Amino acid sequence: MQVNTRNLLLGVAVIHLTAASLTFAAAGPEGGTVSPLPTNEYDLTTGVVTLIIFILTLAILAKSAWGPVIKGLAAREGKIRSDIKGAEQANVDALATLAKYQSQLRDSELRVKDMLAKAQIDAEALTTRTKLLAQQEVEEVKTRATKEIDSSKSAALAEIREQAATLSTQIASKILRREINENDQRDLVRSSLDQLSARN
Repeated sequence: MQVNTRNLLLGVAVIHLTAASLTFAAAGPEGGTVSPLPTNEYDLTTGVVTLIIFILTLAILAKSAWGPVIKGLAAREGKIRSDIKGAEQANVDALATLAKYQSQLRDSELRVKDMLAKAQIDAEALTTRTKLLAQQEVEEVKTRATKEIDSSKSAALAEIREQAATLSTQIASKILRREINENDQRDLVRSSLDQLSARN
């Protein structure tokens, strides 16, 4: 609120002059006190002059001091109203920004949940695939082991048959005390294998 300093000083000077004239009028020409009610023509003139000075003082103050004060108060009220309006608009903007951020936060939470769900599904699929691969590998190992066992068994049986044939030939040779020809050996081996197969 800006008030004209010159006008204020002028108003204060007028008030002092009015107060001085009232004091002079109350003291009287001889310096004694007089009654507040006018008793003669001099007192009436002094009262009229004092009233005129008072009215002039009010008029000067209304023009020079009160006008700027009222204008300043009106300007201050306008500024306060403008500040309140600006604060309300800032509050509306802040609420809109907060709503926007909350919406973005909800979207981010949904995206994170979707990512976690997808990661869980991927982890479950990877676990299932790993189990299947492990089972497949176990089955392959079992198949290889079975084949190796069968192959070893067949080799062992062939070796046993060969050794049995050799033993049978040696035994027969000792019993007969003679050498067996190739056809006899083949027949002995066949009969020994048949007997061995029959036992197994």
